Amino acid sequence: MYKAINGWTKKRIIDQIYQRNNGFASRNKWGECLYRNENNACPIGCFIPDKVYHENMEGQNVTSLLNEWPVITDFMPLPGDALLELQELHDNNNDHDDVRLALKTWIETNVEEI
Repeated sequence: MYKAINGWTKKRIIDQIYQRNNGFASRNKWGECLYRNENNACPIGCFIPDKVYHENMEGQNVTSLLNEWPVITDFMPLPGDALLELQELHDNNNDHDDVRLALKTWIETNVEEI
């Protein structure tokens, strides 16, 4: 079980994902996963504010991203190991199912409120 951090609640995490993710994996035109594209964001990208997002974040795994861009950790709703699990759920989405539902279910099952 993971604890929400930085003032996030389960409801607020889920709402943020539903607001910034369109239900599918965030990919570029070659099918590569992206934290953010012009109209979609992955679970991690949903929590990176515009003011700190940089295109050089793309192509890094979650651990590298958090290490190389420590400023974003203040905006993340969960600790790094939980973010890895969320990202894996997103990346393994078959693009036929609404990834938000899988993320919501994972959050409801694996995250506890502080």
